[in-house]
Amino acid sequence: MLSGYSQTLSAYTDYREYFYVFDDGVSQMLEYFPVQSYRVGGACLAYIDNKGVFKIFFKNNKITLEKYKVTHYFSTNNLLVYTLENQLIIFDRGKRLTLVYHPNIYA
Repeated sequence: MLSGYSQTLSAYTDYREYFYVFDDGVSQMLEYFPVQSYRVGGACLAYIDNKGVFKIFFKNNKITLEKYKVTHYFSTNNLLVYTLENQLIIFDRGKRLTLVYHPNIYA
C-alpha cells in the first residue's frame, strides 16, 4: 500500500491570466486581472492583486487584509507573516495581530 500527503491548497492562472485557487479538489476564480504576486501556505493563500491590495483566501473566503501594498510577506503551514510600513504582522487562525512596530530595530 502506498501512502502520501499532498497540500490541498494551491493557486494558478489560466490562459486569460485569471487567478484561481484550488482548494480541497475545487477550483474557484478569485481575480479577473493578473495578480502581482502570491504565496501559498498550509492554512491560506496570500496575494497582492493588480491594484496592490493585499488579500488572502482563508477557509473558503476571500478577505482583504490591507488596502495598501505590503513590503514583504511569506506563508508557512500555519501562519502568514508580513510587513506593512513599520509593522510586523501575523495572520493566525483567522486573526490579524501586530507583533511589533519598527521590526528593523530587532534585525
